[in-house]
Amino acid sequence: MSVGRVSSAALALGAALAVASCVGADAPKTASTSTSSVVSRQPAAEVVTLKTLAALPAETPTLTIGDQLGAEPTYLTRAVAYPSGGLVISGVLHTPKATGTFPAVVLVHGGVSPSDYTTGSELKREQAALAQAGYVVLVTDLRGFAASDRNPSTGDVDMGATQDIVNAARALAGTKALHVDPQRIGLVGHSLGGLQVINAMVAAPPAAQAVVAIAPASTTVWNNVQRFLKPGEAGYAAVVGPHGTQQENPQFWADVSPATMAARATAPLLIVQGTADKVVDPAWTPATESAWKAAGKPVSVARIDGADHFLDPLWQKGFDALLGFLDKQLA
Repeated sequence: MSVGRVSSAALALGAALAVASCVGADAPKTASTSTSSVVSRQPAAEVVTLKTLAALPAETPTLTIGDQLGAEPTYLTRAVAYPSGGLVISGVLHTPKATGTFPAVVLVHGGVSPSDYTTGSELKREQAALAQAGYVVLVTDLRGFAASDRNPSTGDVDMGATQDIVNAARALAGTKALHVDPQRIGLVGHSLGGLQVINAMVAAPPAAQAVVAIAPASTTVWNNVQRFLKPGEAGYAAVVGPHGTQQENPQFWADVSPATMAARATAPLLIVQGTADKVVDPAWTPATESAWKAAGKPVSVARIDGADHFLDPLWQKGFDALLGFLDKQLA
């Protein structure tokens, strides 16, 4: 995600909520994702917390594959759409030109204003490098972004985007035309997307076999509220007003925080964290690592000394750690 395109308000609010009502804002629609018009819609259920999401029946989505958007020497790029919670979610799919059965990755963008986002426009370096490495890559737009349906939730905090990530993984596994090995699916997210892929791994453990969070927001969501929102601001009132603070309502904040549900995780987790990150607090990484270890769950950390929130100027070192982890776990 490009620093120049990130709205500070969208990043702050997004990181604070895990997934907030801001992703329900009107977003520009993109002609290349017209595939969404042929995916059936159903009344969408409101999802409030991670516990609520974990209790939902598993969906069985498949991808609708649309127009070719581009071609590189080793892979093709197409527009796609899939159903999630009664909505239609758009995205971009990169598929190897080779034959065979492939591992796959769901790639999740971080906090960015919907008005600045077009389908598949974030994490371009990661998209290209993963596709060149032989992975099927589904870049999900999440609800409220690009041609995806608007978030229907009327709640101030909901897990709709996490639901979309879970269903993206299920769609990769369930779409036979992709030749994806359903036992070799990973989730990769950056920043807010890093938190959301961790949400997904505890909400629906069977959905993925490996998870990578790059510079993730805190897995104790109240930490994000404290860092990014200030009492007296509209965003703080929208989030804290209905539920109270963590001290006033500890159960709610526990129920929206994946750190409290680490025992549900089954896939190995890698956190890639730059030590010079000025957006998220690098101390959140060892806190998440400790929560996973306390639950007896596999977790590792790649600390990139001197790297910022986007892993620059050492992006390649961070990506090499990410790819080595995925290659090992999804071999």
